[in-house]
Amino acid sequence: MEFFRDKVLGDLSAMEGFQEALLLLSDDTDEVLAVSLWDTVEHIRAAEEKTAPHRAARDRMGGKRSSMKVYEVAYRSR
Repeated sequence: MEFFRDKVLGDLSAMEGFQEALLLLSDDTDEVLAVSLWDTVEHIRAAEEKTAPHRAARDRMGGKRSSMKVYEVAYRSR
């Protein structure tokens, strides 16, 4: 959680098109799900490249390898 807050979130928020981030922690497992919202798919692809060092650092810290998937927000409630 600290790594995401202190390192990843600062970089994400400085990127063009970034809107919001959520970090979800499982109550009964060690699983973590990071969700970021972007204004366009092009900005997501650019962020993928720029955040590659963070994924490598996560791997060095013993974090589980994850996959990145892109979804379109079909509905959002506020």
